[in-house]
Amino acid sequence: MGIINKMAKLVFKNKYFQIFIYFIILTSVSCNVHVFLKSETFNQLKFRIRTRHIDFKKIDDKARLLFDESFYSKKYVIQDNHSGTIYDHFVNTGWKLGNKPNILFDTPLYVAFFTRPEFKDEFHLFPSPLHYYVYLKEFNTSKLKQYNIDIDHIKKKVKLLDKPKHYLAICTVFQNEARFLKEWIEFYLIQGVEHFYLFNHNSKDDFQTVLQPYIDKGIVTLETITTEIVTMADFEKLVHCKTFMEVCNNVKDDVEWLMLIDSDEFIFPYKGKSLAHALQDYDTEACLRLPWVLFGTSNVEKIPDDELMIAHLTKSMHITDTPMVPKVIIKPRYLKFLPNPHYPIMKMGYYDVDENKVPCEGRSDLNSSVTKKFRLNHYWSKDEKFFNEVKLPLWPEKKNIEKKKMYNRIISLKEDDAILRFVPDLKERMGFK
Repeated sequence: MGIINKMAKLVFKNKYFQIFIYFIILTSVSCNVHVFLKSETFNQLKFRIRTRHIDFKKIDDKARLLFDESFYSKKYVIQDNHSGTIYDHFVNTGWKLGNKPNILFDTPLYVAFFTRPEFKDEFHLFPSPLHYYVYLKEFNTSKLKQYNIDIDHIKKKVKLLDKPKHYLAICTVFQNEARFLKEWIEFYLIQGVEHFYLFNHNSKDDFQTVLQPYIDKGIVTLETITTEIVTMADFEKLVHCKTFMEVCNNVKDDVEWLMLIDSDEFIFPYKGKSLAHALQDYDTEACLRLPWVLFGTSNVEKIPDDELMIAHLTKSMHITDTPMVPKVIIKPRYLKFLPNPHYPIMKMGYYDVDENKVPCEGRSDLNSSVTKKFRLNHYWSKDEKFFNEVKLPLWPEKKNIEKKKMYNRIISLKEDDAILRFVPDLKERMGFK
């Protein structure tokens, strides 16, 4: 026993052993702290600290006064199995469906506004947008004063430019698209596009010959981007978004509507003579968000040089309720920032809306099956020759190549003729028989 005690004393006096013990203790404490920070108890504690100055009962009392039970019960369907009052339905379920608490309070608009960076940290603490509105309006006006906001008039009025150089223009980055550029440009000239801001990104084909006649006519402004990229994420950030943002800043006083799209995307109205004409109904909006309808190769090996791509590639994805990635047509003067080519961040008080003029929330996609006024055909694969020689090399990993081949098959299933009404005019402009 004496020997053991002596050995123990020697061990405990050893500085390395002491360091080891300290390490074990610190690790244990750190793990316990980490578990606590992830616990529901800590979340509740944070909530109580952050809301200690908020009188939720007073806010709820005021919200009830603003709630119009008669309007709500006539306007919206309330399920038979709902337990509670009509007001409870709005607070627990209704606002998430876009239901209004009264005829003046546009819930989707307020949700879009209150989930902006300036408000989102507080917004989720409240039962509904109506409660947060009451809190800001009646109990804490400091944030409204800070940003000079009147939330009774959240949506600012869009003003048309006095004398824009172009009512409708396009900004696009392209690479190795020479075979299809002329058809794409002529299609958009039919749609009322007046100018194209085009950026060549390291193309190896003869795009200059195709574009020169349009440059000579002043229809196309062509610039070159030489940025080398490694991943598609690099392309989005360093090329796509950077270019779109710079052009928006440069033309904000000259262009009413600017399409931020790619050269494989064709936007048109279901009815009416042109896109430009249809957009006049949206001149009170700052940005229009439209969902993709994807087209594959339609099993077409190579589109003949004297025939139209849109006439050959007629097989698209099955249009279901699945939300699809959008693109935007924007009034560039109202753009604040573009973190992604699909989801702009607008200046305070301005929104990107769907075709029904309902504000879109953050990175929300749209349902192509309910889009009845506009169509965005995305010819993702083009023909088999382009798909194999140009598209697939963008993904060098073999597993990604197989995924893309499968994807192409999935988006080449259903006959789709929505765009074909423009074929006769486009053939004539292209000089095709």
